[in-house]
Parts: sequence; structure tokens; C-alpha cells
Amino acid sequence: MLTKTGPLIAITDAIFAQCEGKDVMIVCLFLRPVSYNTAVLVLVAALHDNESENGWEHVFESVSGERISRIVALVSDDSLGLARYA
Repeated sequence: MLTKTGPLIAITDAIFAQCEGKDVMIVCLFLRPVSYNTAVLVLVAALHDNESENGWEHVFESVSGERISRIVALVSDDSLGLARYA
């Protein structure tokens, strides 16, 4: 459960797949209050940009502005597009 106030940590992961011969990136975005040890899945999206900066921008634009403004840290397993966006 997400708290209504306080700082959040964003955690991302992506899986690459092919759908009808096209590359697709399935993205998961989790949010976790800094003071908790459990994250909540808030978004699953299929992107055709393959880890581009624009793709990650789309992911974060899908999250409410109130939650975005509370993110103080981002955890990822190495995404150049995400690093450029952040």
C-alpha cells in the first residue's frame, strides 16, 4: 500500500519480447515509500521504443503528478534511455 504523503522510491524493470515480428518492451513500474520495504506495482506498459528516452517519458507521464513529485530515488538495472530521461 502506498502512503498518501512522504517520499517514494521508483523501481523499474523491463522485459523484451517480440509480438507479430516487432520488438516490444514490457515495462513495470513499482513505487515504494522510503520508510517501507514493500513496493506496489503501479504501471505495466508495452512500448515500441525499446528503452528510449521517449519511451520512459511516456511511462512516467502515465503516473499521477502527485506521485511523480514525491519520487526521490530511482532504482533500475541499467537502462541508458531511463538514465537520459531521469
